[in-house]
Amino acid sequence: MALIPANVFSADPEDRQKAVELNNSAIELEKQGRIPEAIESYQKAIQLDPAMANTYSNLANLFARRGDYAEAGQYYEKAI
Repeated sequence: MALIPANVFSADPEDRQKAVELNNSAIELEKQGRIPEAIESYQKAIQLDPAMANTYSNLANLFARRGDYAEAGQYYEKAI
């Protein structure tokens, strides 16, 4: 999982910052085992800044670790 610096993407600066915060929050939620909340946070981050490849990758990794390879594959494809 990768924390994302706030100045990397091209979304509206406020949306970008919120998306970064949501991605980073999702990482922490995942570490705490709060998987449904982590998934929701990743998805909200993606809605705010669809250019965040790291968020797609983080979400794909989460699904892969859970054995949901079909869902993981969809997010890996979006990450590239």
